[in-house]
Amino acid sequence: MKKLYATLALASLVSLAGAQSQRLVLVEEFTQASCGPCAAANPQFNTLLNANMNKAVALKYQVSWPGVDPMNAQYPTISSRANYYSVSSVPYALMDGVAVTGSSYPGYPNNLNQAGVNTGYAVTSPFDLAVEHTLNAAQDSIFITVHATATQASNFAYPRLHTVLIEKHINFTTAPGSNGETDFYNVVRRMLPTPAGRTLVNNWTVGQDTILTYAVAIPSYIYDINELAVVSFIQDNGTKQVQQAGFSISPVGIHNEANSPGAVNLFPNPASSTTRISFNNPNSSDVTIHVYNTAGMLLRTENRSMMAAGKQEADIDVKMLANGIYIVELITGEMKLTKRLNVIH
Repeated sequence: MKKLYATLALASLVSLAGAQSQRLVLVEEFTQASCGPCAAANPQFNTLLNANMNKAVALKYQVSWPGVDPMNAQYPTISSRANYYSVSSVPYALMDGVAVTGSSYPGYPNNLNQAGVNTGYAVTSPFDLAVEHTLNAAQDSIFITVHATATQASNFAYPRLHTVLIEKHINFTTAPGSNGETDFYNVVRRMLPTPAGRTLVNNWTVGQDTILTYAVAIPSYIYDINELAVVSFIQDNGTKQVQQAGFSISPVGIHNEANSPGAVNLFPNPASSTTRISFNNPNSSDVTIHVYNTAGMLLRTENRSMMAAGKQEADIDVKMLANGIYIVELITGEMKLTKRLNVIH
């Protein structure tokens, strides 16, 4: 069985001139290692997903019922996602936040067929969503960047961005539950920062964007670090409709920001009151921090005293800034670096 994942280009898929973006369909399934009907449905369901890696990405939530499931025991918090959709039995599947329908009960995975995937894929999205991740050299931490850009003016009641750590393939030598399944795909291992996701602004204009970053320890229960990947999606909690999904299949390099000259980071980002800028100062020097809006207007300047060579950090107060995107410019010696900052109060 091939692994269920899709490779996405990080470049924009369309022009921002009032256009819409190609959708990547999000398929979610609630399943369980001791669920007999799950074992019966999953082979056909996985085959369909496997044949549509360029159109859809899947998330598999391992729930706590009806029996034993070690993947749920490792991350039981995922039950809140079942509560979100009012899912009380498995298997249960949704496409872009809506239960799949067909000849069986609403939510039965094999209600979804090629025609259904094609229909979902044909619905354009108001967003581009680019996702990338790196691991540190020790492979015990993951660093994720999610970049959402509006390609159509939109308004949403309760937009949230969800970012999910998955294992693309988990293989057990013996079945971990009672239904005989030994291979599990795109298993949800952690949702960042929680299953509730992060709040986005309600109103979007064409070209407006936001960049969200995460820096977290890799859970100790991950079976194979080489199978770790990241899925992100934008969902409106008002309707539960998923507007766009994105996927990062493999690290884009080794994250070594603490030791690399010319690297700068902001955390948290988005920020509501204070963000911390960290950088590697190549030489002892005075440090100046500028904050600009996206129109290039200088909003504030912070002059810092002499900072030594090596890793340095400085806090930036953003409480007086309105919600939106800003450019933070760091000047140290002859080096000038910039980083996007998203402020959400």
